[in-house]
Amino acid sequence: MTLALFDEGGVEVVLPDSVFAKGEVLVQPKNKSVVLEETPDDVVGRLFALAGKAVPLAFSLSNAQGVSVLIQNGTPAGQVVPNVNVHVIPRTENDGLGLTWNPRPSTEEHLAEAQKKIVNSLSGLSKSAGEKRETKEQEPIKVVEKKVEKTSE
Repeated sequence: MTLALFDEGGVEVVLPDSVFAKGEVLVQPKNKSVVLEETPDDVVGRLFALAGKAVPLAFSLSNAQGVSVLIQNGTPAGQVVPNVNVHVIPRTENDGLGLTWNPRPSTEEHLAEAQKKIVNSLSGLSKSAGEKRETKEQEPIKVVEKKVEKTSE
């Protein structure tokens, strides 16, 4: 059983019946979409806007020191329920959730190849976005090819 907290423009914020951590809230479209890429752009925008508004809720419902915002998009990414939702998960240091990523170094060749594929894909997407997704008037995506120098952290 989930408990609705509020909804806005076809997107709702709920308290789920099973959670990663106490105080977790879900943000989800009322008209269900299985994966993010099937969700209309205006709904995706509201999902993230409401996820931002839900962060203070997650803090107020727990003793969180931080928050993870997570989408599991597809079974290989851990999606269990066939519905797009944004998890807003309260976090504390050493909470044992295991939701960490350890980036692996990439090669210049891989980066160049990925850049080429992404630029080509985005160029095609901007021309056909209206065909693939229900969207409002959409400006074309501006693709900028730029080599970014690696900085030390």
